[in-house]
Amino acid sequence: EDAGDVAMAVAVAEYPLLFVAGLERTTGMVERAPMLVEPDSHEAGRLLSGNGLLVNLETGDHDRAKEFFDRALVIAERENDRVLEMRTLSASADADWYQLREKDTLAKCLRVIELARLANDSHAEAWPHFLAAFALLVTGDPSGAMSHADEMLRLAERLRDQGLLALACCANVAISLQKGDWIAARDFADRGLSADPRFSWILGMRVAVETQVGDAAQAEVYMERLIDVMKTTAPGAIVEYHSPAWVIPATTLVTGDDSRLELAEEAAQAVLSSPSCTPRLALLRFGQALISVHRNDAKSAERDYSYLLAFSEVMPEGEPLCQVGPCVSRTLGLLSHTMGDLDQAVEHFEDSLALCRPAGFRPESAWTCSDYAETLSKRDDEGDRAKAMSLLDESLTISTELSMRPLMERVLDRQEIL
Repeated sequence: EDAGDVAMAVAVAEYPLLFVAGLERTTGMVERAPMLVEPDSHEAGRLLSGNGLLVNLETGDHDRAKEFFDRALVIAERENDRVLEMRTLSASADADWYQLREKDTLAKCLRVIELARLANDSHAEAWPHFLAAFALLVTGDPSGAMSHADEMLRLAERLRDQGLLALACCANVAISLQKGDWIAARDFADRGLSADPRFSWILGMRVAVETQVGDAAQAEVYMERLIDVMKTTAPGAIVEYHSPAWVIPATTLVTGDDSRLELAEEAAQAVLSSPSCTPRLALLRFGQALISVHRNDAKSAERDYSYLLAFSEVMPEGEPLCQVGPCVSRTLGLLSHTMGDLDQAVEHFEDSLALCRPAGFRPESAWTCSDYAETLSKRDDEGDRAKAMSLLDESLTISTELSMRPLMERVLDRQEIL
């Protein structure tokens, strides 16, 4: 730049960095580059597109990122530049995903996939399939999600790209986990971890699989790996800290083992205190709220409930499921039960079942039925005992079919009490 080599400065600014949440100190390196080119040129459009993605990941400032994307799209439309449109919409979809704007994410991903196929650009097509899969999964459409996850896997295999392969497997694990297909979840997890042995998201989901079926020894193996990855990585708003902050409390909810909760709180603090913490990363507050439930801390539960209720109004019901936590409404139901507001808990558990039953999220349905029955048993209004028994029957049927031993044992104990 000092030598006046504009072309070199722009090339450096356009170099494909690893676009991941928690990326820091990168925006300053590239934000001056658009000043070196003609304001409405193709070069400016490419730089604006990249800047928008970096701004969102580094600062979480979606409005500022959108300004960059909008300017880039104006250039793309004026020049009929479909490659620039594709690149910008892909970056914009990524930014929307980190802001929990699933509807916008999906719409942009579908357009990018269309453009990528027209351009025969398999690399450009792959990432939107990942985002689309999760956007559909959290809104209750696992079948639609699976079609995108399968297509991404096919592309990754054809490209022989290990990074894309790990991501494709990650999406497939998440879908299989919510369906209760433990065999598929394990297979995809093993394959993803072969491609990337330190992929914390997959490690966390593998902990969840083994925990659900009651294989404590295997769950511990993957939990140790998950924690080792965190401890050997510098702290920040990154998946290496985000995943343990979710997985440890979610595991405690099933097993009752609270020996690592303080570690989970430390991991959460590393994420939440970072200036790069986007709303998607801040979702781990739902996971941290489970600590209040486990400790039966009514005061903390009330604080968590107030915060999460407002959060829940701007996000799909199923968002936390992708991080192995309970869905939004079951989390709010558990907090309400802890607070002693049983009528409110009942409403939230009904909402949870309204998502999980039609979507085929069988493990989450089974846990919701169990938690719901406990609330009804405690409230003990007219008709509550009969409904609680019916819910426990449903929970036991599902947990037996899916070999969810911890839940089976819990349900059988409650049936004896009732």
